[in-house]
Amino acid sequence: MKKIGIMGGTFNPIHLGHIELGKCAYEQYNLDKVIYMPAFSPGHRIGENISSFEHRANMVKLAIKDYPYFEFSDLEYQRGGYTYTVDTLRILQEIYRDAEIYFIIGADSLFNFHTWKEPENIVKMAHLLVSTRDDVDYDELTDKIEELSDTYNASIMPLRSINMPISSTMIRNAFAFNEEPDYIDENVRQYAHLHKLYSIDIRAIDEYLQEHLDKKRYEHSISVAFIAKALAKHYGANDFKAYLAGLVHDIAKCMPDDEKLKICHENGIEISKAELNFKELLHPKVGAYICREIFGINDKDFLNAIIYHTTGRANMSLLEKIIYIADYIEPSRKPLPNIERLRELAYEDIDKTVYQVSENIIKYLEANTDNIDEASYQTRDYYKQLFKETEELQ
Repeated sequence: MKKIGIMGGTFNPIHLGHIELGKCAYEQYNLDKVIYMPAFSPGHRIGENISSFEHRANMVKLAIKDYPYFEFSDLEYQRGGYTYTVDTLRILQEIYRDAEIYFIIGADSLFNFHTWKEPENIVKMAHLLVSTRDDVDYDELTDKIEELSDTYNASIMPLRSINMPISSTMIRNAFAFNEEPDYIDENVRQYAHLHKLYSIDIRAIDEYLQEHLDKKRYEHSISVAFIAKALAKHYGANDFKAYLAGLVHDIAKCMPDDEKLKICHENGIEISKAELNFKELLHPKVGAYICREIFGINDKDFLNAIIYHTTGRANMSLLEKIIYIADYIEPSRKPLPNIERLRELAYEDIDKTVYQVSENIIKYLEANTDNIDEASYQTRDYYKQLFKETEELQ
């Protein structure tokens, strides 16, 4: 009987890790071919900018065209809507009556296999090839394979492949912030660039800001964006990412407090004691939520820069420090203690600037300590100690 591998997935976009997995399956289990089958409707995923099936399909075709044992299938598209693996396998059984089907899944999927629709029927129609990953303990994986094999009387086998430090999310984020991603086929890269598949719509963001912020807050956001861009260029960071983070850092600033609180409750966003006392402090977390949900931005560092732009935190990333400082020193701010010196210091010693800004913020708010988030104290203490250690080394 022929042996056919099935690689399903969103492929948003397909990357070299997907290709490597197909090659390993083909070689290790002597398959006749591996069919790449993009999902038509992968369902809602927080922060994921999902390209159309046509674009994802075209990128898969480009990525596999040089492998004669790889094949593309639009079966999921032909079926339409949300599809279940068990239903797909029933159709494949009818198409390939003289073949054994090897369904390729990730280790994370195996641990959730009991939640799939009709897992007991899936294993009757296909062997499962489970890819191993560095973040999954191999002994734990083999124990799970043995457990499920016994439970379902299934044929489940490990698939060893090269672990690449890449994901479709990382690739989308690279495209979004004008960086060139690694581990992607050159034809796929060019296609994504040509069709601007993962670009951020700055015009849509600007329109949203003008609609939801008052004039003063909008002008503040523009100013912060330009200061953040200048600081990023000075310190060798991604200036477009910094500009955009500065632009949207206050995106939820003018939202009514009850609405911010509702969004946090409905989406499991943790609320600190200070945020509950002074709901104005919720706007960074809600702002990050808006960036994910409405504009599909899910870069962790970017979102953290939004979340911590008010309080800061210990050991911030460079981007977090840039937004934290830019928000404080931008030109339209009313006169603040030592502001002119801080504007100079920001380009001399970014960590010392963080410390000085955090010290100023705490002194300004100390009349009502209930409004000071614990993260603000942690920021000041961490960078104060870091500053002292730097001085001692000198």
